[in-house]
Amino acid sequence: MILPVFLFKKGGEAKIAAGTPVTVYVAEEKHSRVDGTTLVAVAMETPAAANSAESIVYIYRPSKLVGKALEPSVFVDDIELARMDNGRYFVLRLPPGKHLVHMTKEKKGFAVDMGPGQTFYFHVGIEAGMWKGEGKLTMEDAEKALPEIRKIKYMGKEKIKDHTVVLEDDPGRAKS
Repeated sequence: MILPVFLFKKGGEAKIAAGTPVTVYVAEEKHSRVDGTTLVAVAMETPAAANSAESIVYIYRPSKLVGKALEPSVFVDDIELARMDNGRYFVLRLPPGKHLVHMTKEKKGFAVDMGPGQTFYFHVGIEAGMWKGEGKLTMEDAEKALPEIRKIKYMGKEKIKDHTVVLEDDPGRAKS
């Protein structure tokens, strides 16, 4: 008689030796790198920004009925850039280096090491809250972001809070 006692045995933590290659399969392609013990998101380069010394950042919010009236603020490095309108997007240029892109003053967002000529895409969504919804930021790749951006309009000047990094118009719109 065989007893399935092994089903009740608890396993331990996995230990992988440094330098051991690990293959991970995911539903969609994302790029990242290990910085010490932290996994840092890395955006793929796009041809539009490849020759630029600055990083290009697209922040967009597809048109949705849920939370339509809400206009959450978007920040980079604690500076409020814009109030995010439903069905709008904007573009900014940032110097290479580490930047924190976030939606709230509690700094819920992404710390990204931006290289020269790289392009990043951030999707703004609305997350349900206790009394009202709040903005939620997701980092996307170009294949997913660009088709959504082409369907919406550029942000109006009245919603832009910091005109030093936010561009008045999308420099790549004519090429899309």
